[in-house]
Amino acid sequence: MTNETRPPFVDIPTVRAVRANVTPGAATELYERFIAEIASHGLTDARGESVGPEELQSLSHTLKSTCGTFGLALLADLAASIGEACHKGDYETAARLAEAFDAATQPSITAMREVLTTLEG
Repeated sequence: MTNETRPPFVDIPTVRAVRANVTPGAATELYERFIAEIASHGLTDARGESVGPEELQSLSHTLKSTCGTFGLALLADLAASIGEACHKGDYETAARLAEAFDAATQPSITAMREVLTTLEG
């Protein structure tokens, strides 16, 4: 996907669906644990550079599923693109996308917290 067609940070219907399937207190705790895990996603190292190709491919698969399940649409899309690039052997693109994922992580978390606050209110 090009930058112009990337999804929004948060897919609100997905967040609503997750929240509808658990008790309110559990939903808050579940999302806080999810956010903590996403904040330390592992696609990049301490310098902000992508990890090796095999690790990128493995992590991207997990992140695509997890982010999609919890409603972080942009991160799920980026993770899927990383996985596709790795599958094609295009590790330069995968590395660039991993850095984009890293850059989008904090804004995505902020957007998710805003959505959660709105839905809880």
